[in-house]
This record gives sequence, C-alpha cells and structure tokens, in this order.
Amino acid sequence: MTPKRSGDRIKTDRRDAVTLARLYRAGELTAVYVPREDDEAMRDLVRGREDAINATRKARQHLSAFVLRHGTGSGIQAVKHGAWLIRRRQVPSLVMLWSNNLHHLRCTTEQGKLFSY
Repeated sequence: MTPKRSGDRIKTDRRDAVTLARLYRAGELTAVYVPREDDEAMRDLVRGREDAINATRKARQHLSAFVLRHGTGSGIQAVKHGAWLIRRRQVPSLVMLWSNNLHHLRCTTEQGKLFSY
C-alpha cells in the first residue's frame, strides 16, 4: 500500500506511477514473495494441524464441562467417574450425550495423530 496525503486521494494511473517512482527511488518499497505451490501446501498442512489441535481441545473442554455440570468434579478422574455415574443413572439422554461427546473426543484425537511427526 502506498501512503497518501489527506488531499491526495484522487487515484489515477499517472499519479500512481509518479508515487511508485518516488518510493522506489527513495528505497521505501519492499520486495514481495509469491509463495510456490509446495509452500502453500505446507501452510495448509500447518493450518490443518492447528485446526485438529483446537478441535481436540474443544472436545476435551466439552466433555469436562459436561461432567462438571453433572456434579462429578473436574479432571481425568472426574471424567472416568462421570462415565460411571451417567451409566448408573440410566438416563437415556445423558448416556447418549456422554457417548457422543466421548466419541467426538476420540475422533478429534485420532485426527490430530495424523498430523504428528
């Protein structure tokens, strides 16, 4: 982006050329790197890995919050105890939600393993 003065908002090719020539002469323009296809592929891989990590973290938080809402504390022991407690209560909707949350956590964890090196 080229800096503009407040009264210099009119945009024409001639004015742009003069401004760019001035900036080039002053050495204020920086080179632009256009990424190659393999660079873009690496960026996509990194984005996918970050998405998988975030999905796993979010699924873990959902499961912990679910257990916490049902009065079993927090942490991994609470998750194990929550599974036992929910199965013991035999409330179909709770069992279904617990199973769904646990399945989602396992799936996202497996996805994250695909990106580990």
